Amino acid sequence: MVSPRGLLADFGVILFMLIGLFRPFLSANFALAGIRHLGPTLSSTLASTAPLFGVLFAVLILGESMTPTLLLGPAPL
Repeated sequence: MVSPRGLLADFGVILFMLIGLFRPFLSANFALAGIRHLGPTLSSTLASTAPLFGVLFAVLILGESMTPTLLLGPAPL
């Protein structure tokens, strides 16, 4: 007999596996749709700003303090 806690753990493992299977599929399809819609130049330019927005959201939403490491992260942009 399986306890309810065991079922919840099994559900978590199954959910983790499903996310691992479908997330790459979805992100690749969305990236290709963006390239088709915006063109390769604009879509790659927008994609290269991801580190900048990551730092911005970390500071504004999560309350991270601005450190030299956070400042240097998006510097190669």
